[in-house]
This record gives sequence, structure tokens and C-alpha cells, in this order.
Amino acid sequence: MTDAVRQQLQCKSCGAPIDYLSGEATLTCGYCGSTVMLAGVGNIVPVQSHFCLAPRADEAAMTASIKKWMGEGFFKPKDLPERAAFQGMEGIVLPFWVVACRSFTQWSGQNRRTRTVGFGKHSRTETYWEPASGSFQNTHNWSVYARRGEEWFGIDALNPGAVKTAADWGGFFLNFGLGNESSTGVNLMQGATKFDVKGIPEKMSIKNGQINQQQAEEEARGQIVRYNRAIADGRVTTLTDCDTQISVDGTHLVHLPLWIWSYTYEGKTYRLLVNGFSGQIIKGEHPVGKYDKLVVLIVFLLVVGGIIGLIVFALTRGR
Repeated sequence: MTDAVRQQLQCKSCGAPIDYLSGEATLTCGYCGSTVMLAGVGNIVPVQSHFCLAPRADEAAMTASIKKWMGEGFFKPKDLPERAAFQGMEGIVLPFWVVACRSFTQWSGQNRRTRTVGFGKHSRTETYWEPASGSFQNTHNWSVYARRGEEWFGIDALNPGAVKTAADWGGFFLNFGLGNESSTGVNLMQGATKFDVKGIPEKMSIKNGQINQQQAEEEARGQIVRYNRAIADGRVTTLTDCDTQISVDGTHLVHLPLWIWSYTYEGKTYRLLVNGFSGQIIKGEHPVGKYDKLVVLIVFLLVVGGIIGLIVFALTRGR
């Protein structure tokens, strides 16, 4: 945030000064933990629904979780857990608005179909389009990062649909997106307790929010509409119409402890975002093993060879 001016107001609960920067909209007292929202000029509203996922995952637990993650799944070097060299970790407590809501989506479009017409030598395959429609509903605890102008690795994976596991193929052109895994989301209300500033270690700084509740709900609506549209798009060949209605049941401010880890493997640096409450990895980057690249190359050559063989067979048979 550029040209931010440091300001101060008095906490209405304990009387302590609350320092903040211009542009911040949700302010937490570092003494008593009470939180207020700046809803306009002279309009200071207490935030009643303020929660925290208390930092409880220690370094040993997080290291074990990371090692386990490194040894699981496909397209990772077999020696990754042993050869990965940890470079450091940075802790931060970030604010999120969690919008509890329900969505209902109706969609329509067309599916591409094929059918065989004619008989014997005169048979042919033709393509036609078949109308399709449907609906689905979801419940969400949608997370909206409460700050602007800052990019923290991996926080997009708190919501479903974002990349959770990012595979680095090192320029290998036949990757086809293999090794990447989409996030199913993290429910920040699961295990959350009333915010208590005493539960936050001094070495982890607490960030104020820069967007208010109304702005968060608007952002959540837009993101959920796009997410549901992507789901609908996956159910039909061509999506022509998609309408999503959203009902908000409640909005909560949640402070989440996060640790950003970095490690190196064969001279290249990778990042991991770890949930400081559960110790689980929210998003991680990893290299792809040389053996995996070789297997993909062999499979690709076999498929191409098979296609060429079928074409040659068809041409020879047609003579």
C-alpha cells in the first residue's frame, strides 16, 4: 500500500491506543483483542463475530507433515523427502472474511454427439448437437482475504478450484498439466474459537483488514459465481446460459496463522504454505522426477506410434 499514513484511535473496550495505517478497515487491539470496523467517517462498528484458528502446529509437526506430503502422490522425485533442504519459514497471522452462504445454479447448453448413419461402405459418422440443462446447489464457507495490495503465496487455495499442488516440469514440453492438483478448499470455521490476542505468539504479527464486511460479501458473490460457472462448464460441451443465486447466512472475521516455508532441491527453490492451526499444507510446489518425465515421453511416443499405425492400416485397407 503506497503513501499510507500511520493513524491512531482509542480502543473503546480497554482504552489502549490502536495504531493503524490509512486504508485499513478492520482494526484489532493488541492489548485486549477487541476488533472494530471502520464503516465510514466517524462510524466505528464493533465486530461481534471475530474468530481465530489458534497457532498450535509446532515446527516438528509441520516438518513431519511436509515430509509426508513430499513422499505422497505422483510425479515427485522418490528422493525428495531426503534431499530437500529447508531454507527457512516465515509466520504471519492474516485476516479473512468468511462468508457462510448457499448457492443455487441453473445452467443450459449443448452437448456434442456423434452417430453412425448409412450401412456398410456407405456408412459415415456425423456430428450433431443435443440440448442439455441442469441445476446444482452448494453450501460455502467462502474465504475472502481482507487486505489489498499484498500477495501471499498460496492463499487462493483456501477456496475450492485453485491449484493446491503445483508441479514444476522444468520446461519439459509434454507435461499436459500432470501433477497439478486442485484445492477442495479449507473451512476456516472448523476449529475456530473466539479471537483471543493472548493466543497469538509474539513472533507472529497480526495484520489488520483493509476491506469491510459488505465489500467481502460482494467479492465472495463474484468469486462463487465464477466458480459455479466453471462447474457448469465442465458438465456440457458448450455452455450457453448460467445463472447463480446466492443467499448469505452470515459473515465472520477470522484470523488464520500461516507459515510460508521454502526448500531447495537440485539448486532450485520451492515454496509451501502451511496452516499454522492444523499443520496441513494449503499449497505446495514440487519438482518432477526425471523418471516421471521419461515415462511420460515413452507413453507419448507409444500413443503417437499407435495412431500412425492405425492410419497406415486404414490407408492400406482402403486400397
